Amino acid sequence: MHERNRLEAKVADSPMSLATHAEALSDGFDAATVCASYLGVTAEDGATWRELLSRQALERACLERGRLVKPSDTDVLAALAADARDALARSLGAARAQIDDRRWYLLAYAGALEALGATDRQAGECLARALWGRDHDAAPDAEAWSARLPAPAADDAWRCEISTAFAAAVDAGEDLDRAAVSAALGNRGIDGDADAIADLAAFIRALRTRLVDEDESWRHLSASPGLTFALGYIWTHLGLGAIDDDRASTLIGACAPWFTTDAD
Repeated sequence: MHERNRLEAKVADSPMSLATHAEALSDGFDAATVCASYLGVTAEDGATWRELLSRQALERACLERGRLVKPSDTDVLAALAADARDALARSLGAARAQIDDRRWYLLAYAGALEALGATDRQAGECLARALWGRDHDAAPDAEAWSARLPAPAADDAWRCEISTAFAAAVDAGEDLDRAAVSAALGNRGIDGDADAIADLAAFIRALRTRLVDEDESWRHLSASPGLTFALGYIWTHLGLGAIDDDRASTLIGACAPWFTTDAD
């Protein structure tokens, strides 16, 4: 497969876009409640209601990843997803009785992604943490994460933004993942709080580590701090919905010559 096609496939199949996941979670939860209503299942049905949400989250994860699951494999996959969901809840210190329905659906969705092999435990936990505190019904929260300033149109403008932010981060001795997220948000006119920046940085770090471990074409990323920073900067924009997958792929390919040595 051509290198760019592999890159685009990885980008499309990776859990890097928080905006995409947030939309999938919102739409999926609403669809699950419609399904439950049709089946006559309500929150008052307790375990049956939660099991239905979990199954619906698994179906949504399969849909988002374009996975067709054989009926004979559904129960096994559901069991794996449930184990991952419960492990994530423990990692977050969330008691089952204290988890509301939307957060239960979030955990089930993240667990389903792990069961499908689309993410690992660390990345799933980062995803859950990043979206855990989000009020899915509050418009102001969505607006807070909407870019107020447009992303650059030209590659040279991207290079200027990334290089300037990278140099500032190195001079300040900052963690590059956090600095990349913070700079990307700031350049799009978004004021991200420290916890949100840390969660998104951890999410990006876990994703990058998985890609580097699994695909040789990504391993050059670990050799250059500049490329590491650029990747986090670009992925943050993708997560915000400020650019699409094609643009992200193009920029990731273009940024390699910008950072040719560790000294850059």
